[in-house]
Amino acid sequence: MSALQCDVSLVLQKLIEEQLIGPDSAPTIGERNHDAPQLMAINYDLDAIDEAFHKLESSFPSYFQHRFAVKSCPLSFFLKKALHFGLGLECASLTEVQHALHLGCPGENIVFDSPCKTVYDIRFALQHDVLINADNFVELERISQAIMEMELIPEVTPLWAGGGSKGLPRIGLRINTLVGAGSVAMLSVSTTTSKFGIPLTAENRLKIISSFVKFPWLSALHAHVGSQGCDLSLLTQGAKTLVTLANEIDAAVQSNQVQVLNIGGGLSVNYANETVRPTYVDYASALRLKVPELFTGHRVVMTEFGRSLVAKTAWFCSVAEYVKNARSDLPTAIIHAGSDLFVRPCYRPDLFHHEIEVYSKEGKSTTTDRDMKIQNISGPLCFGGDVLARKRNMPTMNQGDYVVIRDVGSNTMSLFSRHCSRLAPIIYGYRKEKRSDEVAGSTKYQIKLLKERETPEQVYNFWT
Repeated sequence: MSALQCDVSLVLQKLIEEQLIGPDSAPTIGERNHDAPQLMAINYDLDAIDEAFHKLESSFPSYFQHRFAVKSCPLSFFLKKALHFGLGLECASLTEVQHALHLGCPGENIVFDSPCKTVYDIRFALQHDVLINADNFVELERISQAIMEMELIPEVTPLWAGGGSKGLPRIGLRINTLVGAGSVAMLSVSTTTSKFGIPLTAENRLKIISSFVKFPWLSALHAHVGSQGCDLSLLTQGAKTLVTLANEIDAAVQSNQVQVLNIGGGLSVNYANETVRPTYVDYASALRLKVPELFTGHRVVMTEFGRSLVAKTAWFCSVAEYVKNARSDLPTAIIHAGSDLFVRPCYRPDLFHHEIEVYSKEGKSTTTDRDMKIQNISGPLCFGGDVLARKRNMPTMNQGDYVVIRDVGSNTMSLFSRHCSRLAPIIYGYRKEKRSDEVAGSTKYQIKLLKERETPEQVYNFWT
């Protein structure tokens, strides 16, 4: 599930040798030919991606259904991969819903969770059989009105009655379980001040139950505690709260109306090294211990993993175009991406960290053959905060070296900024050609183009 350091060096060397990256590159794959050299790239380990999906599938029972969080990595190749492995897609905007449909994802395998759905958004989702999680009571009334106007319910029947009837509305309620914040407040959404969901106060608990009594097509509950920085105890506490509420609703309506429990995603990622922790097995075990009701098969359980599936499967590399003040106490390397691609690490380095490695112009690790030195790494953008690494102890960098940033598979391209009109980088994928008993350094790799580098014309069109 993690791109290994030994693979990074060998893949980088192959990219350089085949002139797919570097000052002398004029890469051509298929009919592609760009005059400007490729000086940076994002590189996905396709074997690690496959392993991540297999790990997810094998860690949970078959009645757990997984919906990949599109916002974490909207790249079409990855979404297609998720669909290939049987996942659905969780969407945070109408455009994400339309992207999912465009890629062939059936509407019934799409979850729509935006906190800002318009009437148009709601009607579109209903027309395409998308499961909508209403974010608040006003939205729920909008959904009810749309259902009546669109005459979607000839008979008042719960969504999953008789195993589910295609064409009936698929509606849930998003609940703020109020279990508190994790270590990263801005990524925690189960607090009293959160903009997401219906806070589970005593007053709202009664209104939620009344809503299920009023609308027999309501059949799902959704809760997402947060993402990076939320530990397993917080995630399981949120799931436990959701189960308790579902049982109260079913008791009130005297039927098994709550058929789907969506416990969200939020599994944190270890950015400190290659180790994957916590794992999906760790999370499943914690859920079994703390929320055994999820494992009876009585209800469908949905997840919305994003970052944990894809973050550690990719790395970024860039030529160090300059090393300024090289002989001073604090040299600064200038590379070809900064806060345009790494928004969070640049603006909040105290919260968002990536390991950074230095490779020679031939693509070889410099860890053992260069002196260590305190240095900065900055991006190309025109403001002083465009800094990726501040006073970090690294092998001494030279102009023309390659800077590698690890664990960039999620929340990197999806956060890309247009500031200074820089071009979004080319994206490659790679696989090992041989998989057994290789002598170190002899492994062969196959490089695949996943996404073209952005063109100046595409940037012009954005601003037009």
